Amino acid sequence: MEIVRKIFRVVVITDDEVSWVSSKFFATEAQAVEDIWSRAADDEKYHSYRIEKCSLRPGNYFEINEATTPTFIKVHMVANVIDDKSGKSATYGIAEYELI
Repeated sequence: MEIVRKIFRVVVITDDEVSWVSSKFFATEAQAVEDIWSRAADDEKYHSYRIEKCSLRPGNYFEINEATTPTFIKVHMVANVIDDKSGKSATYGIAEYELI
């Protein structure tokens, strides 16, 4: 039986576009979630953005195609960051990679 190992990367979704927030990869999903909440706290403190928690239920994700590869990556949505002044928002999420 093959053991599937995963790594995780924090992304931000704005206007239907997914961007990496840093070059860091995390060994556990919990570490990536912790990084997101740290970023969200900074957004709230320094920019007065409102933060809304997304549910981490299994269905709260979507799949993206990375560049021109045929591989789809699962992205779990974690936190919405909302600027009430401008009406704009972004969502922090976690991209899940399988290591083979």
